[in-house]
Amino acid sequence: MEFSRELYVDEPLKDRMESLKEKLNNNQWVPFIHVLTLPITKDGLLEIYPAYVLKQKWYQSRTIKVVGIASGREEAFSLVERIIQDCMKQCHNLDIANYFKF
Repeated sequence: MEFSRELYVDEPLKDRMESLKEKLNNNQWVPFIHVLTLPITKDGLLEIYPAYVLKQKWYQSRTIKVVGIASGREEAFSLVERIIQDCMKQCHNLDIANYFKF
């Protein structure tokens, strides 16, 4: 799992960021957390997963590029909106992968 240097995080999680990243990297249980990633396939802009889904073997064998971490589903949608707005302001397009420069 790779984390963006410009990781988007909702306010309640900012103090726990390093601990959450470590738990996600170590495939530990992280309840209620949702992870925003670049698409695993070439379709779409962003994907949202409950953190527990990423514990499955199929995801463990993929390179997951994390761009955001949210404390819930609704918060994840808010982060997606913020990412898209920021990308449009900075890049004047929706090339999210280029915006995060992995």
